[in-house]
Amino acid sequence: MMNCKNLTDLTGRERQILALIGQGLSSNEIAERIQLSANTVCTHRKNILRKTGARNIISVVLIAVQERLIRIDTTALA
Repeated sequence: MMNCKNLTDLTGRERQILALIGQGLSSNEIAERIQLSANTVCTHRKNILRKTGARNIISVVLIAVQERLIRIDTTALA
């Protein structure tokens, strides 16, 4: 089970990717936006899951938003 400490262990890049996932972007879209390869983005996603012990990325996004670690612009989701 993940906790706040696990979230604070995320790197800046992992937090950035988590926020972009929260905005509904795919790994390919994230890669294009921040100029990384899609494989690198997938590796960051795996690392986020490993560090947090979460079963899926959505649960990490939800907790990160609740803990105010990341902010999601809900207007971008419409």
